[in-house]
Amino acid sequence: MPSVKTMSTILRAKLFIYNGQGMEPWIKQDYAHALDMSAFVKLNDNKHENEDGHHHGKSDPHYWLDVDNMVLMTQAIQKKLNKLFPEYKSLINKNAQAYVENLSLLEIEYAQELQVCKKDEIVVNHNAFGYLASHYKFDVHSLTGLSPDEQVSAKNMKEMTDLVKEENINTIFFESFVSDKLAQGISKETGAKVESLQPLANVTEEEAKKGYILIMQENLKKLSYAMECE
Repeated sequence: MPSVKTMSTILRAKLFIYNGQGMEPWIKQDYAHALDMSAFVKLNDNKHENEDGHHHGKSDPHYWLDVDNMVLMTQAIQKKLNKLFPEYKSLINKNAQAYVENLSLLEIEYAQELQVCKKDEIVVNHNAFGYLASHYKFDVHSLTGLSPDEQVSAKNMKEMTDLVKEENINTIFFESFVSDKLAQGISKETGAKVESLQPLANVTEEEAKKGYILIMQENLKKLSYAMECE
């Protein structure tokens, strides 16, 4: 829940951009100046049932991990900014075009790097990477569903440990903002390394300075290693 100061800032802002799909449960009203990004992207159906009462909406909310969706979001913001600040239209369009071009290069980088891999699956503690998996045709095995707060049973731990052994998986991913305890437990049983993978749902100030493209490139290097890509 944002602070009172932050909420006051939102009310005064000319534009309020948010993710949507239940990612901001504290939003209890409609804001005339708000832009719900989930209204402009292609959403994947939520095929995982959460058991702990956490709901992100009917679709997987981690849509920004699909670079194509980031292009659509950029274009939506560009259109809105042009309406709000027509005097800066030339600059807005120039910056938007440059960013879309950089996103297109990122997509090419992913497609080339993940084109030929010995494995087509990864293991994660939290199923936040469905959009990446769908776009680049690999499978995701996760200990929890769309919410990282779900409780993991001993049965789930054993099944995942057995899978890592059987498939000779070399890496177990976890998010940097959650505990790596479960991943470390499987690592001790299998010898697989534990590595963080950033779903960009929560970022530190340092990560925010890096920006989306650089963090996604860092993720790509880790995915390439985990799937043994050429």
